[in-house]
Amino acid sequence: MIQEELFEITYKKNIPLITVFELTNRCNLKCRHCYLPKNDKCSGSELTTEEIKRILSQLKRAGCLHLVLTGGEVFLRDDILDICKYAHKLNFDFRIFSNGNLITEKITRQLAESGISGVEISFYGRESVHDKITGVRGSFEKSINAVNLLKRYKIKVTIKCLLMKSNFNDYPWLIRYARNNGVSYRFDPTVAPKNNGDKSILKHRLSNQQLKRVFGDKDLVGNVSFEDRKGGGFSDWSNDLFCSGGHNSCGIDPYGNVYPCLQLLILLGNLRDKTFSKIWHPGNGSKLTQLRKFKQDDLQVCNKCTYAENCRRCPGLALLEDGNLLGPSSLSCKMVKVQCDKNH
Repeated sequence: MIQEELFEITYKKNIPLITVFELTNRCNLKCRHCYLPKNDKCSGSELTTEEIKRILSQLKRAGCLHLVLTGGEVFLRDDILDICKYAHKLNFDFRIFSNGNLITEKITRQLAESGISGVEISFYGRESVHDKITGVRGSFEKSINAVNLLKRYKIKVTIKCLLMKSNFNDYPWLIRYARNNGVSYRFDPTVAPKNNGDKSILKHRLSNQQLKRVFGDKDLVGNVSFEDRKGGGFSDWSNDLFCSGGHNSCGIDPYGNVYPCLQLLILLGNLRDKTFSKIWHPGNGSKLTQLRKFKQDDLQVCNKCTYAENCRRCPGLALLEDGNLLGPSSLSCKMVKVQCDKNH
């Protein structure tokens, strides 16, 4: 309840309560569903340690409390533990998203000392399914090892899984694994286009029949989130069809670019050129000011929809996949119809 009230207050006052910070686009896996275009994964100059620390200090002054450190794979950065220590020094509630393959006992011990709130490890199913999706043999075993290490050092672990056609039949196994090992689990049925608009990976999306099973499975109730890879898992707190991106949540990429959300790729500014405060509180006529003025009444098509009350519309997906920030998201439309028809 307190968290929900805090969310509402920060939403109204445009305080960046939640920041999802991509520290690198580099990765040691080759996941078939990756939303990063191949030629973008290692392009540009990543933020340095000192630049990241400066940004974290600016975020703290702006009112940010919740921080998600993600990638790519964050443990490819030699300074990740230093960054964690600094985040702890600033009293952030911070988590890490990782595939777990680079987590060693030494790293785990230092993470435990850093005051981290939790680590979320990507899993896609049993060994053969998982390794096929990641494109790297042995990745499943390394992820399992990471979970065991994190548990041993009493770090909260969540296994998270993007549900696709290729791993759909394995989700009951993942639930059993999570319960048997005392860790949390979360599933996301949202396969998004690549950041450059490439829709080739959408072939991995669940079928309507599979979605019906997702929304009808009591073991998944409360454990399904949307756009979690980019939204940090806080999307469920907003009941607005425009979500909280640009109001009390934001995304930062490895090169210092600031976005309302890492799914809503409207560039607001770069932290190498301006401070976070200047980007977050721009003058009239800016992209962010205009975005904040949009209300549900501006969604002319969605407002007339009989499913609007239950819809989990994502403006980022509407823009990236369908080309219209104020229009419907075809994936959101599909999911809400399946969910409501299932309930009826």
